Amino acid sequence: MTGESGSGRPMAKPLAALAVLAACAVVAHAPRATAQEWTLSSDLSQRGLYDDNVLLTPNKKNQISTFGSLTTPHVALQRDSPTSLMKLDGRFPYQAYFG
Repeated sequence: MTGESGSGRPMAKPLAALAVLAACAVVAHAPRATAQEWTLSSDLSQRGLYDDNVLLTPNKKNQISTFGSLTTPHVALQRDSPTSLMKLDGRFPYQAYFG
């Protein structure tokens, strides 16, 4: 009864070995995983400015002149792979007047 399928036990070991062999063959021919490169970059820009009419009033008598600054932080996250490029980019310009 070793070769009969009715008993169940004698056929289990050859089928399990065949299944393992088939799984190894599939894995061996599967495409290899490739590395992906992640890049996180950031910078900060600062700019000084002068405005002689901040409130944009037409009357020269009520014009306000002042100095200010524009600060802009920038962050970028980028992923490079053999088939695609993904980039998330963010800027937050902040302008302040003083004086």
